Amino acid sequence: MSYRSDEPDFEDGLIRAVAEDNDADVIVTRDVEAFHHSSVRSMDAEQCRALLLADSKA
Repeated sequence: MSYRSDEPDFEDGLIRAVAEDNDADVIVTRDVEAFHHSSVRSMDAEQCRALLLADSKA
C-alpha cells in the first residue's frame, strides 16, 4: 500500500497505509498536509487535544 500511495515520502506512506488498513480515526502529525490524500483525517497535536477536550465535556 505504501508503494502504491501518492505520498511523496515513503515513511508517510507507511503511516498512511497502516492507518487506512486499521481503520484509524485520525493521524496525529506535525505535517497535516502530508496526509491530505488519505481517507483517514489528519490533525496536529493541538487540534487533537482540543477535540479530546471537547468530547470529554460533552
